[in-house]
Amino acid sequence: MSRKDYFRTASPFWTGLIGFGLVLLTMATFVPDKIPWYLGKVGSLGRYMGTEKPQITWYMFLGTIAIHVAEAIYAYMLCRRFGLTSSATKKWTFQTFLFGVASLSLLRKFKQQTD
Repeated sequence: MSRKDYFRTASPFWTGLIGFGLVLLTMATFVPDKIPWYLGKVGSLGRYMGTEKPQITWYMFLGTIAIHVAEAIYAYMLCRRFGLTSSATKKWTFQTFLFGVASLSLLRKFKQQTD
């Protein structure tokens, strides 16, 4: 693999944790009554926020989406600056949109290696 095709998948721990958080926030925003009971206190917090504080939950959801979009745009710009291939750029952008800083930190490490 050449340096122009550079791509690394984010850590399973962080992708799992961030993915769980995104799903829980989405459920708390749109269907808080469907959050499973077996999630314990975390699920209870999600249900509470979704039913008792829906406006705050909605703003948290929108803020999270905005942050992930901004991170994905930044990842795209970094990939273009590094001269990565179109395929690698798409992978980094999509992964960063989904998992945010867990992906972006790996791309920034690549930047430090090229400096």
